[in-house]
Amino acid sequence: MDFHYPKNVGEAVKLLEKQGGIAVAGGTAFVAGPRAEHLVDLTSLGLNYVKKKGTEVLVGATTTIAELEESPAVEPIASGIIRAACRQLADTPLRNMITVGGNLACMHFWANLPPVMMVLEASVKLSGKRERIIPSEELFKTGLLKGEFISEIIIPKNQDRGKGEFVKFSRTKNDYSLITIAAYSELSGGNVSNLRVAASGLCRPTRLKDLERELNGKRLTPDLLDHAVELEASEIKMLKSFVYSEEYKREILGTLLKRAIEKVAG
Repeated sequence: MDFHYPKNVGEAVKLLEKQGGIAVAGGTAFVAGPRAEHLVDLTSLGLNYVKKKGTEVLVGATTTIAELEESPAVEPIASGIIRAACRQLADTPLRNMITVGGNLACMHFWANLPPVMMVLEASVKLSGKRERIIPSEELFKTGLLKGEFISEIIIPKNQDRGKGEFVKFSRTKNDYSLITIAAYSELSGGNVSNLRVAASGLCRPTRLKDLERELNGKRLTPDLLDHAVELEASEIKMLKSFVYSEEYKREILGTLLKRAIEKVAG
């Protein structure tokens, strides 16, 4: 196994295009992951930052979860939803190792940041043979191309005019998520506006667009919320689990969805 320390993005891409090339930064996912012939360390590429630029907040991919949580730039976004997600991710030593890019790129269904980035409509900059920027939602559907890695996350700053909520359900505080919910909403004339909801843990990171369509533009009532959530919880495609029954997970999902939506749009 060879360990490489590229000094620029172009060099990193060439190394990742080799057979058996895997990008690493924090390295926590690789410990339990597949073996590789070439480990390409991204930590020397200058991608550790959180900064404001115009109407956006830019987050370098090798920024750690702890650094993202502590950054003043993300505090006002959606009433602190990013900080809440970071705070509930693993334990303190791991938050100082896990990187933002890694939490998104590894596609783990229990990861905290994917549903948050989806409801914030964040984009990701991918470095490869050609640089491209895609919505975070698209990343979780298509994954990375050969030789690509996440270099930057782009978060719109205007989310501070609405409310955000992050909910994690797990056996213990530091355990993997069984269910993760992220929600964002604004109010317009007393009606729900711009509601966005995403879930992961019991499913791949997914925007719950049927639920959003059912509630957006309407005044939130208990009956309307119960109906919309019950329908979503009954139809969502769940991953198999040897710990909890499907019926139990659907019941918990419905409860958590109601709590999150009431917080942001109630």
